[in-house]
Amino acid sequence: MKFLVLFLVLNLITTEIFLRSTAATRKPQEVSKFRAIYCKANNRSLILKHCYVKSYSRTDTVINILIHLPQKVYKPVFVQFIASFQFGINFREIMNSQKQEWCDFMDGDSTNIFMKAVLDMIRHQPGIRNVFQKCPLEGDMEISNVTADTKELYKALPSGNVRFEMYIFKDDEKVFSLRLNQEIKKDPLLN
Repeated sequence: MKFLVLFLVLNLITTEIFLRSTAATRKPQEVSKFRAIYCKANNRSLILKHCYVKSYSRTDTVINILIHLPQKVYKPVFVQFIASFQFGINFREIMNSQKQEWCDFMDGDSTNIFMKAVLDMIRHQPGIRNVFQKCPLEGDMEISNVTADTKELYKALPSGNVRFEMYIFKDDEKVFSLRLNQEIKKDPLLN
């Protein structure tokens, strides 16, 4: 009986030492994963060819969107970005860019900080084609295999679910809407 108790105590001690040493030596991880995407287009001035989230590992996902503009699009084209954070079961708006004229923004005539931050998350990724063109807009606009560049998100938001919404308006008509749900998990070692 004494041998069994001694064995259990030694087993607990070595297990505790092993768990503490592996927790101290492992690299802290932050996970950001796209959960769902929803796109809708009016198919007259803007044609949506595809819009989906693809998983390529247990923790990593990418988004793919292809939009075709059948004719040149001139000013005014308005864009609005909204970010919401999930509190309980509801999403609450935390940032709203209001409507901004896209062509003016691409020409550098707008100073909207939120819109700039949202676009900077994807601007330098290799799968972006014709998204940041100046007016008139034309051809295919593609976001292909884009991951979440979330360094700034981790600083600003706690762990949880974030929803990004984007709306494009032409002549006061909503021609495109996108809703992207993203999960952020912070490692407790980073706090």
